[in-house]
Amino acid sequence: MNVPRTARARIAAALALASLAAVGTLAALAGAASQQTTLVVQDGEAGNDARIAAFKQLDRLFEKAHPGVTVRRISKSFGDLIKTDALQLSGANPPDVSHVNQGLPDMGQLVKAGLLTPLDGYAKRWNWGARQSAALLALDGRVTREGKIGRGALYGISSTGDLVGVFYNKAKLAKLGLGVPKTFAQFEQALAKAQAAGETPIMFGNLDKWPAIHEYQTILLALAPRGQVARTVFGLEGTRWTTPAALQAARKLKEWADKGYFTDGFAGLGIDDAINRFLKGEGVFTITGTWRTGDVAKALGAKAGLFLMPSAVRGRPAAAIASGGLAWAIPAKAKNKELAAQYIDFVTSERAARVIQAAGDVPAYVLRGKLPAGVRGDALAAWAQLNKTGSMVGYMDWATPTFYDTLTAALQEVLAGKVTPEGFVKKLDVDFLKYHRQ
Repeated sequence: MNVPRTARARIAAALALASLAAVGTLAALAGAASQQTTLVVQDGEAGNDARIAAFKQLDRLFEKAHPGVTVRRISKSFGDLIKTDALQLSGANPPDVSHVNQGLPDMGQLVKAGLLTPLDGYAKRWNWGARQSAALLALDGRVTREGKIGRGALYGISSTGDLVGVFYNKAKLAKLGLGVPKTFAQFEQALAKAQAAGETPIMFGNLDKWPAIHEYQTILLALAPRGQVARTVFGLEGTRWTTPAALQAARKLKEWADKGYFTDGFAGLGIDDAINRFLKGEGVFTITGTWRTGDVAKALGAKAGLFLMPSAVRGRPAAAIASGGLAWAIPAKAKNKELAAQYIDFVTSERAARVIQAAGDVPAYVLRGKLPAGVRGDALAAWAQLNKTGSMVGYMDWATPTFYDTLTAALQEVLAGKVTPEGFVKKLDVDFLKYHRQ
């Protein structure tokens, strides 16, 4: 659930290929490049205007570096992409390159059905492992033939980076006499002080159901060892959701709701409405993804900031829900696989990362150099920190094909007091064990 990560000159590419491919293969590529070829690229970012604009700019640069090639882009909403990808990729005419949602319910099932092309050969040829951390590549595209995520062959890689962090209103935090929290305890103290001052501590709406995943998992990652949660998301042997930390996080989520730390009427409030209220100056914090960074920067300017939720354990690096943006993959039935691989190599390169960053987005490739000011710089710094510490964890709803429905329903129930925190973690465990202990 990702609701909501160098351009090569033509001659340089040919030289690199010559050192790694047979002469016959190179000749075939040269012949193909001289012909008129349409490369069909499908993304799942419709509605994200800044990201689409960056992708279209990259399309034109790729065409310039590959005379005779025209990139035809298809943009779908995230919802439409995940509803139609299995049917489309199993058809006779899939796109040459397509975004695929990471996780077991989506990419895992597509790999299990034999609908995606392994990318390890291309990754080795162009050394993608030097561009992105092993942790990120595992999150974004490593899947076994059985559909288990986090290990196995590489089937996807992202151009952009997404993480769930804490956006905050600097002016309001300063008015409360507070700085950016350095510990989880300090964050809770800020919530209490904000409420006492008549502010809404956390702008939050859960009508769409999935936002509560961000609230709960962000708390969980502050309390639990990062590796424990990551292994459970990947469904590794011996893991389950009835851990002390998972129970403690459920209790903390309910406690925050009972204390009024969330927006009044959050159960009936859409996430876009909640975020828009934050953009208009309501609330002190909101917990959401960096895909909203551009909106926050535009609306609040210098008043906006972003930080990773600090750990409750002294000395433990902050961890966060994070992955690349939707992963680029090559359908098994794609007609232009070699050219598709060259396109993926291009849009995940350092040059592409600079285009993406200039557009105000977070590239998966961590660029060196001076960061921009404000919340955009905060987002880039947080992404670099997670890559450096390896403290990125996939979304909980990736855990089983049915886990999203189980998790979102159980979160609604625990927030409404219809199920206890103990009952909540047991519900998660039943779904989890049913799939992973077959």
